Formats: sequence, structure tokens, C-alpha cells
Amino acid sequence: MKKILKAVGIILALLVIYYAAQSLVTIVIAIVPLVRTVVSAASSNMALDVEGITNELLRFVGAQTPWVLLIAVAVTVPFYYLIYRGRRQELWTFVSLKAIHPVSVPVLVVFGLTLNFMIELLLGLLSQISGLRQIFENYNQVTDLIFNGSFVLTLLAVGIVGPIFEELLFRGLVFGELRKLTKVRVAIFIQALLFGVYHMNLIQGAYAFLIGILLGYVYYRSNSIFAPMLVHITVNSSSVLLSEFLSGGALEKWSGVIIIASVLLFIVTGAFILTHRSFRYAMDDSLYLQNHTPRLQEPPGYGGES
Repeated sequence: MKKILKAVGIILALLVIYYAAQSLVTIVIAIVPLVRTVVSAASSNMALDVEGITNELLRFVGAQTPWVLLIAVAVTVPFYYLIYRGRRQELWTFVSLKAIHPVSVPVLVVFGLTLNFMIELLLGLLSQISGLRQIFENYNQVTDLIFNGSFVLTLLAVGIVGPIFEELLFRGLVFGELRKLTKVRVAIFIQALLFGVYHMNLIQGAYAFLIGILLGYVYYRSNSIFAPMLVHITVNSSSVLLSEFLSGGALEKWSGVIIIASVLLFIVTGAFILTHRSFRYAMDDSLYLQNHTPRLQEPPGYGGES
């Protein structure tokens, strides 16, 4: 019971610290325009339009999401260091920095790219359901605010830094703590569920859960945090790039080809991850069963060849 409470407490601390950092940074960023608006209204003896101010503030904060993300990550990392300062062996067990096979790199990139297209296809189909249209309208408004800012800043924050940090947090630390409490495959499901809930948005949360399952499995098969990190970066960065350089009309023109190619490549790269020897370093359940560092299950005769 003590081990369970400790692991759950650490997981909650990890999530709460990052959430608190994001909330605090958001409040700080929102204070300046809020005070300016209130002072301006007071000096001109105008009645405050609370609804108008709230909507304007939400738009402003949404546009600053990349800055919120970057600053929150910078604030959070030192706290995580304090938590694991005396548990470095456990930290490096959770966050495996084993190099990935060179052949796996393009496979993971294509897997991430096609995964993004599959998600976009699924969201497009779901958005046609009448009962979900309002939810998708709200979701699109939020994403438009984020992607309509500085392209370079958005690519850096949403496409690169965010995925790196989230992989270290969810597939690394959270997944690692869960592996002490349950078998690996159950831990994959729970960390994905937490990953989805943490997005606090019905649509984002739903597909984040599915992505979390796949990223968790990629980590499980490769035993290298760089593998899910590369997939996650590809998914997010491709979304930013597509929103910047390709209009909906351009994509619609080739939608049939894109759908067929995405499905085929997703299946092929998924099969590669399931069968290739570079993805047979599967984690075992030793953290749960014996509470020691998990061994690496290297396939017989593997010498680094493709």
C-alpha cells in the first residue's frame, strides 16, 4: 500500500505542477491587457462590457498559447529535478535514452505523419454529425487562435518543445511510476487515459488518448524515449506546417489520394513496428513483479543490422 500511495502521489505531483505552471503563466500574461482595459474604461467613465472583455481576453490568451507552453515547461523542469534528484537510477530507468536504430527513424516519421492524417480524417467525419457540430466549432476556434500566431514560435512550442516535454512526462515519468504498480500493458492504457484527460478538451482528449496508446506501445516496443518523441514531434509539427502552407481546398483536391496513401503507409509502418527486430527491445514487468530495473530483451543474434 505504501508503494502504491507513493507512486500515485508522485504522479499527481507531476501533473499538478505542470498544470499549476500553465495556469500561473496564463494569469500573468492575462493581467496586463485586463488591467489596461479596466483602467481605460474607468478613465472614460464607460460601463464595463464584461462579456466583451472576457471574450477578448480569451482570444488574447489563446493566441499566447505557445508562450504559455514554453514558459510553463521552463518553470516545471526544475521542480521535476527536485523530485528525482535523489532517485537518478529510477529516473534513467523510466526515461530510457537508448539510441534508436537508424532504419527506424524514417519509419517513425512516416508513422507519425500518416497518424496525423488519419486523425484529421476521423475528425472530419465526426464533425459532420449534427450533434457534434457545436463542439467542433468551439474546438476549431481554439486551434485557429493557436495556429494563427507566429509560425516559427508555434512550430517551436507546439511542434517540438511540447511533444518532447510531454513524452518525458507521460511516456517517461508517469508511465514509469505506473509500471511499479501494474503490468506494462495496463500501464500503457492508464498513461494514455491520463494523457487524454490532461488536455481538458473533449475532442483533443479523445484523440490524445488514442495517440497516447500508440506512443506508449512504441515506447514499450523500442525501450527508447526517442522513438515516441519522434512520432509525437512529427504529428504536431505536420499539423502546424499543414495549417500554415496548405489550405483546406488544396488538401481537398487530393483528399482521395491522401486517404488511401495514409491508410496504406500507416498499416505498413505499423507492421514494421510490430515485427522488425529493432522494435523487439520490449519492456518486461520486472518493475511491477520484483521492483528492480527492467532488463532489455534483446533479440538473439541482433548485431545492429537492418
